[in-house]
Amino acid sequence: MSLVRDVNGLVEQRYAALVEAARDAGVSFYDDAGVGERLERVLLASDFAFDALRREPTLLGPGLIEFVNDPRRATARALLPPETRDDDAAFSAWLRRFRRRESLRLVARDVLGIDEVEAT
Repeated sequence: MSLVRDVNGLVEQRYAALVEAARDAGVSFYDDAGVGERLERVLLASDFAFDALRREPTLLGPGLIEFVNDPRRATARALLPPETRDDDAAFSAWLRRFRRRESLRLVARDVLGIDEVEAT
């Protein structure tokens, strides 16, 4: 039972850290419609997901469900902002953020059973 308690403690700690990160970023943490329970499952399954959400707490807002449930391929969301077209550093930062967001989306869809392994 100590392992279960430790795992539950880890998930609660991570969840609290994300709530705090969202608050610090001025983001209304979205915890309606079972989002909290699903988020806990993702936090339990993936250190990467926790780190990605902590780095980008804006993802924890109301758009989280739409983002995770969006069935389109990543290329449909890959709109390159105009300010990055002639700036290598800005483009690199955009690309890292895009890759992190899409990887997070894939992890969440897998853990939550939204996609089959073949689709991922």
